[in-house]
Amino acid sequence: MRRIRSLRYIERFNFHYVSRKQTVAEHSYFVAYYAMVLARILGEDEGMVCKLAILHDTHEVITGDIPHLYERIMDVKVLKCNYQDYATEGFLGGLFDQTYSDRVQDIVDFADLFELKIYLEEERKSGNMHLWDIEREVYGSLLEFDMNKDAINKMLEHLEPVKPKEETIEHTHEGDQWKKLP
Repeated sequence: MRRIRSLRYIERFNFHYVSRKQTVAEHSYFVAYYAMVLARILGEDEGMVCKLAILHDTHEVITGDIPHLYERIMDVKVLKCNYQDYATEGFLGGLFDQTYSDRVQDIVDFADLFELKIYLEEERKSGNMHLWDIEREVYGSLLEFDMNKDAINKMLEHLEPVKPKEETIEHTHEGDQWKKLP
């Protein structure tokens, strides 16, 4: 029962400057919440979606945070299957071996990106423009998600669109700082 608690110490975005650190546990909580909301909108099993969402990054007990851009080129599902039992100390054995509908997995995947977009938005609003390219890519992925468009739009109305960088900020050479344009 103790191993999984280490997720509260594993920080995300280890390879980037961030103004406020986020842990894997914090991220997983919000992913579960957003997945549950989307499951309710779509009429899916909220319990199953929430269970998968809260545990979607348990493999990071072993691997540490795997940055979003690397997940695209790695087979993260293999990591989840291989390390989930170790991370949960056998108490939830086989959870990721089960088969779920594509829709349930899509809900969790969407919620994962949705939470990431909100975090990146908060970073940008705090003046951190170092993650702008990632935020733009994540927002584009959310817009292209192959799911019920009404449900997606209902979720996306809570996000800010990502404006072109040159419309949003200007770079000064004073200490490599970013300033928001009026």
